[in-house]
Amino acid sequence: MRLGAVTAVAVDGDREDFRRGEPVWERYKAHARDGSGNAALGTVERAPFVAVPLNRSTLDTKGGARTNERAQVLRPDGSIIPGLYCAGNAMANPIGTRAVGAGTTIGPCLTWGHIAGLNLLLENR
Repeated sequence: MRLGAVTAVAVDGDREDFRRGEPVWERYKAHARDGSGNAALGTVERAPFVAVPLNRSTLDTKGGARTNERAQVLRPDGSIIPGLYCAGNAMANPIGTRAVGAGTTIGPCLTWGHIAGLNLLLENR
């Protein structure tokens, strides 16, 4: 599908392919109040655009190393292991032992990867 076609689908609220926005739960979560258009669909019009390949092995809720707020891995005594950072599914789940729902690890993976990257840059200036 061309980008123009994807934009047209989002603007027109067309749900033919995946029926996004039709179930009551999706309408509620998308704040669809007046029934016009499809609040579960929209366009992304401002750069930068980023694509992230995902597959089912990326979506899990496994635990791992404990980290601090800078994504630095901690020893059992709470001290930092210098130069070792952790993010995503390799780290202990930042929201505890609960699995809120499918895909809930995507946000923490991206966020903690960003945090780890920033702190690696700061440490290696």
